[in-house]
Amino acid sequence: QQIEDFYRAIPFDVVNDASDRGEDWDTLIDGYRGKVDDLYIEMGHFYGKNYGVSLWGTVPGIEELIRDLKKVGTEVYILSNWSPGFWDTVSPRAPIVQEFDGSVISSQIGMVKPDPRIYQHAMDKFNLQEPSQIVFADDREVNVEAAQKLGWHGHIFRQTDQFRQYLRSLGVSV
Repeated sequence: QQIEDFYRAIPFDVVNDASDRGEDWDTLIDGYRGKVDDLYIEMGHFYGKNYGVSLWGTVPGIEELIRDLKKVGTEVYILSNWSPGFWDTVSPRAPIVQEFDGSVISSQIGMVKPDPRIYQHAMDKFNLQEPSQIVFADDREVNVEAAQKLGWHGHIFRQTDQFRQYLRSLGVSV
């Protein structure tokens, strides 16, 4: 019940999105001081300090898929919304991150998906000239739709096997 009360007291999505744009998590939580019970402030700070504990590892099969894509010469990039410091907690727990060709992390550039500018930033950073040659997968439909509006192929990610099948349907040999 306390977790549900926390989410009602502090609008988690609003705080999370602001943090993903680069704002400091603790400062955002402290912005609710005096407006909500101190317990929720403490819970917010606890979450921020212990975020890494909530991570259980990579999605089953994704490391093999990334390596299979790399074997056939496909460039693989990360375009992700992450809060400052949280990315630094995550990347050491997932060594596969080092095998990607590059990354765009929202908090490092002050833009978040589904803002079209972040997708354009990725295209510019990685010198991707042809949107129709880009395949984008994300667990949030709104992010996939934003990529598709720019001409990218998009897949709502749920399971690695489904994504592998989608890639095959596009002619990718994995």
